[in-house]
Amino acid sequence: MKTKKRSLPLIIMLVFLLVVAGCSQNSNNTTKENNQNQSDEKTSESSEPKMGGKLIAGMGADVTQLDAHIAGVASDRIPLLHMQETLVTVDDGSNIKPLLASEWEVLNDGASYKFKLREGVKFHNGKEMTAEDVKYSMERFVKVSPRIGEFPIKTITIENPYTIQIDLEGPNGAFLAALANPFVPAVIMPANIEEDQGGKINNPIGTGPYQFVEWVPGQSFTMKRFDDYQVIEGETVGFGGKKVAYFDEVVLRTMADPAVRVSALESGEIQFASDIPPNEFQRLSNNQELKTYNVQSLAWGIILMGFKKPPMDNDKLRKAVSYAVDIEEITNAALLGTAEPSPSSVSKQMTAWFTKAHEEHTPYDKEKAKELIKESGYNGEKIVITASKAYQHHERSAVVLQQQLKDVGLNVEIEFLDWPTWQSTRWNTGDYNIILSHITPRPDPSAIYYSYLHSKFNANGYNNAELDALLQKGLQSVDQEERKKIYEEIHKLIVDDVPWISTYALPTIEATQGIEGYNGWPYGYPRFWNVWFQ
Repeated sequence: MKTKKRSLPLIIMLVFLLVVAGCSQNSNNTTKENNQNQSDEKTSESSEPKMGGKLIAGMGADVTQLDAHIAGVASDRIPLLHMQETLVTVDDGSNIKPLLASEWEVLNDGASYKFKLREGVKFHNGKEMTAEDVKYSMERFVKVSPRIGEFPIKTITIENPYTIQIDLEGPNGAFLAALANPFVPAVIMPANIEEDQGGKINNPIGTGPYQFVEWVPGQSFTMKRFDDYQVIEGETVGFGGKKVAYFDEVVLRTMADPAVRVSALESGEIQFASDIPPNEFQRLSNNQELKTYNVQSLAWGIILMGFKKPPMDNDKLRKAVSYAVDIEEITNAALLGTAEPSPSSVSKQMTAWFTKAHEEHTPYDKEKAKELIKESGYNGEKIVITASKAYQHHERSAVVLQQQLKDVGLNVEIEFLDWPTWQSTRWNTGDYNIILSHITPRPDPSAIYYSYLHSKFNANGYNNAELDALLQKGLQSVDQEERKKIYEEIHKLIVDDVPWISTYALPTIEATQGIEGYNGWPYGYPRFWNVWFQ
């Protein structure tokens, strides 16, 4: 079926009032392909790596606490993952790679995992990391972490100081990815760190290339080079591989206003700026003093349906909505030409899992949508789109989505809530018709699908026995190719049953001045190792 397109003027008309005054249409239509830095064609001469200096980075949000095992906020994880490390990690494509564990064995059909630890790795307090620290960290993690469901640990056995076995309640093909997941990460800490610090971690000791100096809430977070860091030779992969701390210090300065961050970068007050607004991307890319980066990330936009109350519990009405939604138009309006549509949570950036099956989605077809609305028995009931203005791309998406649904005859209103209210009264409870959000990167499809779709764990009331069975099968299998096929089937079910609609891959847009070696990556976390001053 041929997809019909709306004209660009309609997109601009819908989002015009939401875009910062002064941004031009032409400046919003540049997206570099193949995850290349926008600065690649600039003629600045690269310098050899050198030690020294203090990097100041302008960050959009402040750190909120210092315990990685409960770090559900990205602004906490960014510094903590410079200082603390996990047993295994991921590369750009979500393949599992060694980190503190040099190798591992999968035993008992995936019910047991044996890890060989790197020897001679030092914590920031001078103590060598051993299996005792791993055992302590894993046991603490399952007590305090909100991700406890991904860690069905039965027993942990220390064979010798550098070998440890973790036995699970049953086969689990997603366990390595759970260990590698940077979201609320299972980092390895020194044994008894919590007890030694009075019951609350206020000094995040780890094995990473930088170590903690101070945190001034609302102002800054400071790290310094850890001189005894054990560098892994070879290429840098994700959070692993070769990581050299060239800077003496790294200061993450809280600058919530993006305009302030951009101005500070242009003036040279800071050398790195996170979360560059899409409408500023092209202008900054034209500044020869700066380098800009636009990487399509593994974070993705989502239109989630509510099943706990009418009318979106109606199968035909949800399908009608899927035909009424033009994800390309939403993507362009929400992110101003800096992003690409992503019809699946398994995006093409997730190369370890992506297949062509994840490109399938319901085509935009207004007439088909109207036909299904009539068949559904819909009688003009109000449908509320819930969104928050905390993210401009949520706000813009809501405006365009409302118009798309009105165009096929649905009675649609938008409910804008502040972020805490949005989260506590809608997202966490499932009390909505349609809600807009985005999901941060996860290294394994199970971590996405199981949490948000399984009938025992989702908040929106969705219940599909066939999908639950596939989710369980995908979790238990340790065969990568078999799991890929299972997640293809799950994606097809999502397209057919419409518990959600995937929209776009969020871009990670950053900019630097006066530094070399920096690269963005699909997980979106800034990495200040292997980076130095020009």
